[in-house]
Amino acid sequence: AHLAQMAQSVANLVQLTVSSFGNLESLCEADQNFYTVLSLRTCPQGRPLLPGACPLSLNLGEDPWCVLLDLPEGADPAFTFWFRPVGDFNFPNYLFLFLAAIGCPQVQVFSSIDGRPLVPYQAVVRRSQWMAVNSSFEAAWKVHKMAYRKLNSTKHAPTISEAKTPRFAEVPDSYLDDPPSVPLKSL
Repeated sequence: AHLAQMAQSVANLVQLTVSSFGNLESLCEADQNFYTVLSLRTCPQGRPLLPGACPLSLNLGEDPWCVLLDLPEGADPAFTFWFRPVGDFNFPNYLFLFLAAIGCPQVQVFSSIDGRPLVPYQAVVRRSQWMAVNSSFEAAWKVHKMAYRKLNSTKHAPTISEAKTPRFAEVPDSYLDDPPSVPLKSL
């Protein structure tokens, strides 16, 4: 009797699981719409720039890493000075710094999806957060393009666009078998 009851419980669980697969597609679709994958493209003259405060001692005519723009009256003065960040570069970190610099630090920027790391020129943001800051981002990015073109004396500037699909970085099998972890003490 006990074995029959257990078999019936397992059968009910299997039936419930199978019936939920009908909802699995809608859950996967909702998950795909929850995030937006962004791609950085066309950096012909080096990495993109960040807005910042202009140091008083800087000689802009001699510094190949900085540019000062003459913006029209009424433009945001925070966007007059631009500099090229140094050190290791990856797009998710850059995007986070750019968004914070333009007053949008609330946007969470990720470098992986479902535990799989993206290629260095892609980042993931929550769609709702991206839509909330998109007009601010577009205005600042337009000025960024001007600064990039002026600093590099070029017609082309980096673009950021929504990617149709994420591109995943190749990782060694050992990474997938034993991914890096965060110690609980640090949480």
